[in-house]
Amino acid sequence: MSGSFITVALGMYAYFSGQNIPRGIYIPVLVFFVILACYLAWKDSQTELAKYENKEAHKRAFLIERLNQFISEYNQIDDGIIRVSLENSGRGMKRDAYYKRVKGFLEQHWGKEAVEEFGKRKTAFLEELLGKLMDESL
Repeated sequence: MSGSFITVALGMYAYFSGQNIPRGIYIPVLVFFVILACYLAWKDSQTELAKYENKEAHKRAFLIERLNQFISEYNQIDDGIIRVSLENSGRGMKRDAYYKRVKGFLEQHWGKEAVEEFGKRKTAFLEELLGKLMDESL
C-alpha cells in the first residue's frame, strides 16, 4: 500500500511541478517496491507455516477443511439417481462433478479402498473420516 502511495506521489510531483522524475530515481524506487512486496508475501507464508508444529499437522488441517467442504456441498446435491432432462440436467452435472472431485481427493489421500467405501456409504464415510482426523493426536 505504501509503495503505491509513494509511486503516485512521485507522479503527482512530476505532473504539478512540470519536471520529469529522472529514470535513475523512478526505476530503482519501483524495483525496490517489487522486491519489498515479494519479501512481505514470503514472510506471510512463513508465518502461516509457523502456526503448525509440523507438516503432518498442516496436512491434517488441510484434510479436515476439505472434508468439511465436501460434506457441506453434499447437502445441496440429491443423492438419489435422477433422470437427466432439460429441467434437471444442471443438477445431474453438478452431482457428477461433485463425485469426481471427492473420488479424486479420496484416491489421492486414502487410496482406492476409500473410493469404494465412499461409493457405498456416501457422506457417512466422509463424516467418519473427518471424525478420525479430528480425534487423532499429534
